[in-house]
Amino acid sequence: MLVLSLFAPAEAQKTKAQLNAEVSTTFPDNSTGQITPLGVQAFQHDVINSIMPTAPVVNGNFSCFNGTTGLLQDCGTSPTGISIANSNLVAGSANTVKGSLNGSTTSDIAIVSCSLLYQFTQWVSGTGWQCGVIPVLPSRAIAATLNLSAFSAITTQGYATPGDGGGATFIKIAGPQAFIDSYVTNFTFTAGSGYTDGTYLGVPFNVGCNGAVTVSSGVVTAVSFAVPCPKETVGLVFTPNNSFVGGSGSGFSVTVTGISTAKASFADAVGNLFQFVTDQAGQANILQFGAKADWNGSDASATNNSPAIWSAAAWASYPVATASAQVFGNKIIFPRGAYMTCGGWNGTIYDIPIPAGVVFDGLQIGIATLRECAADGSGNHYIELCDSNSAVGQSNCVIQNITIDGSALTTSTNGTAMIYSNSGQQFTLAQGVFINAGLRGCVKYEIGKGGAANDIWIGLQCTQNGGAINTGFSLNAGSTQHIIRDTVFACGGTGINCPIAITHSNGRLIAENLDIEGFAFALSQNVGTSGNLSIFKNVQQNSTSCTAVIQITAGNTAGNILFENVATSCPLTIQNNQSGGSNFTGNILKPITCVSGACS
Repeated sequence: MLVLSLFAPAEAQKTKAQLNAEVSTTFPDNSTGQITPLGVQAFQHDVINSIMPTAPVVNGNFSCFNGTTGLLQDCGTSPTGISIANSNLVAGSANTVKGSLNGSTTSDIAIVSCSLLYQFTQWVSGTGWQCGVIPVLPSRAIAATLNLSAFSAITTQGYATPGDGGGATFIKIAGPQAFIDSYVTNFTFTAGSGYTDGTYLGVPFNVGCNGAVTVSSGVVTAVSFAVPCPKETVGLVFTPNNSFVGGSGSGFSVTVTGISTAKASFADAVGNLFQFVTDQAGQANILQFGAKADWNGSDASATNNSPAIWSAAAWASYPVATASAQVFGNKIIFPRGAYMTCGGWNGTIYDIPIPAGVVFDGLQIGIATLRECAADGSGNHYIELCDSNSAVGQSNCVIQNITIDGSALTTSTNGTAMIYSNSGQQFTLAQGVFINAGLRGCVKYEIGKGGAANDIWIGLQCTQNGGAINTGFSLNAGSTQHIIRDTVFACGGTGINCPIAITHSNGRLIAENLDIEGFAFALSQNVGTSGNLSIFKNVQQNSTSCTAVIQITAGNTAGNILFENVATSCPLTIQNNQSGGSNFTGNILKPITCVSGACS
């Protein structure tokens, strides 16, 4: 069988000019006979001229149909310059684009609203990354270099560098006004005349700003602020109502002459003010105020985080609602790491003020540490809880779940402590705190300004260096019930005891579930005010060279404290220095008290 296969020969594409020349050759002019190929030739030329654009054309441009003639022509657009108007896009729930989520591989990405998992963003020159109506910027440092006039709010991504304050939200506020995370650093006052002599506490100067005023010989001689006064502007003049400074006199005023730099909020490149606000969780972390947890054994290479902490305290203390709404504070989280602090706050005797309503939270002992620098003076208290200049009791000034370390100081002043308060009350003031006090005391609570109230301390470890001159806990507030629970007292140093774990001078003591190690005395009871009844129970003291678990002083009111379930290896359990009193040795199981003579 013969099989014949026919294949069309491959031919190169021809230009318009080449095709027209071929038509002329194939169909030459011929005007004789019955055939008129001239017409066929003309038809072929017309077809070629209709489907191929007329010169001139640009190499690489798109071709398109002319809307009038219907003929193809040069569109004047290359593939690299084409755009599609938004009106020509078809909306739908499954619109996708090709893109990369990891920078190396390409996949389909759905175009949806920004989510917490992925944010479909676009870099816009001069403004940064935009997501919806709120731009997402790489860092606060970059945000400050841009013109953000078009936006009412922005967010920043993670931390471009430690201390940059990333991962935060900001809202634009109208100027001129101060940021909430700034506070008064300097002021002058006009003394006035005709005032009643005395020291006046809790004098209101402005929203969130109270102070103490001293009057001598009819004129104001001193003004002080113990916690930050936030959101004030330079040049602002305070004129307190006379009812808060004795009820008479005139001419006294305070003028703000300096404010701190806000550590979270910022101004952009053209002066727009962007105030730091919390995210949806409603809490802030200290890194957003520029803190760096970079202490690792050396003060010299570590950041001084005190300004960041003071700024955070000011921000968190500013009231954001009317008094009846009872919203007047916030929590500052301290993420993992050791934060060095250095210096006293604004010329006061406190290094770190924690105003009413403010909680400092390190999440857990062993996660975060506040480390006091070795250069600090020995005369300051480290932490101040609530406003020491308040005229009344305050609440919800809290430090919790953190280590505070003042062991770098080699000297100490008598009466100083790592935590001090004279007005905090009712709710727990410190919980889950490891206090490395060095030569200071751990806690000092005195005065008490809320009438009958509680100061509560739960789950602490109070550690002092051997030879410390300060008592571990010093409690002296007549109308206050001092509550200490689930706490360890330890004294470091070989063969050197610390003096006293708890000195109770006034008020009611409720102390239970305590472990005492390395102290000469666990408790010194010296309350001469009648009617203040106390209890000391569930205590063990196994200290080298301890003198006694309990010391009852000669000035103590007999029978004002009950002892129960006290185990010890000390030579004395109760050293009874009351008139006619005798000592008690051995463990205490059932409740006993010391009225006169023997304790029973």
